[in-house]
Amino acid sequence: MRAFRDRSEDEHTRYYLCIQVYTYNAEIVLSIFLRLCKSQSKLFIEWSQFLLPSFKRAFIELDASEELTAFEAVRETFMGSVVGAPFIVLLAIFRVIGFLISPLDHYLSERRRKKEI
Repeated sequence: MRAFRDRSEDEHTRYYLCIQVYTYNAEIVLSIFLRLCKSQSKLFIEWSQFLLPSFKRAFIELDASEELTAFEAVRETFMGSVVGAPFIVLLAIFRVIGFLISPLDHYLSERRRKKEI
């Protein structure tokens, strides 16, 4: 970085020293960016700090859970399909019958309404 800094002719480029402090098994990270600049007889110090807190406990538990292998994922999907398919087919049959009967029901209700008039 020093070589890049020395080669750079851009006076507006800023270079920061990054200091990172890890605590609690890197669950909390404190990052500090420090920049020192001397202009004429003054020393300018810029300091920015950022805290990266630990993840929510739910995320940590999710990472700790066992991942399914590709075979296990396919097996679970297949078993869910085999168990759920008969119920979906029955539901589909009743929905198709209802769809086919609805125009007839509408016609009969309109006919009854006209007879009452």
